[in-house]
Amino acid sequence: QYSKTTIVRIKDDHRTEVHPHRDRLFCSQSWHPTRNVLSAGMERGNVIHWDLTDGTTTQMEAFDSYLYSIDWSADASRLACVSAGKNVLRLFDEDGTEISQVSGLGAARGVDWDSTSQIVAVNGAESRLVSLLDRDGELLKKIDVDEKAGAYTLQWHPTMPRLLVSGNSYVRIYDSAGE
Repeated sequence: QYSKTTIVRIKDDHRTEVHPHRDRLFCSQSWHPTRNVLSAGMERGNVIHWDLTDGTTTQMEAFDSYLYSIDWSADASRLACVSAGKNVLRLFDEDGTEISQVSGLGAARGVDWDSTSQIVAVNGAESRLVSLLDRDGELLKKIDVDEKAGAYTLQWHPTMPRLLVSGNSYVRIYDSAGE
């Protein structure tokens, strides 16, 4: 069975169904912040961009393995991708050109941009580390959440410089400096 994403446009009560390619599983997603485009990370490591205005798709190769998480920066200038088994963050510009590739982040699982598009956070489910990197992939800080269970999820506040990190039995909030 193949995964399917259903998008409901409430404004005109028109329902649009978006189907991944039949041989690929839909693993993660991110809305393009300035266009009516849904970007999806796929099982085989590619990213498919669906333009929901005209129904066209474009594709870019990000990895050769399962894409755990993708996220567009708020200013639409960067797409961050992390993959299973690679423990690597890759940053792309809006046209799909690679800006940087960063390794040494532990078992990278999640990625999220801050509201200013200046800091991207990466977490690892098996790792106690959350890495904060600048928009070009330079490491700013590694946060050790000091929990045996690891950092399962992370999310930046939509307007404030606050990063929520949660695990098996904790929730922590950090500022943009990782404090």
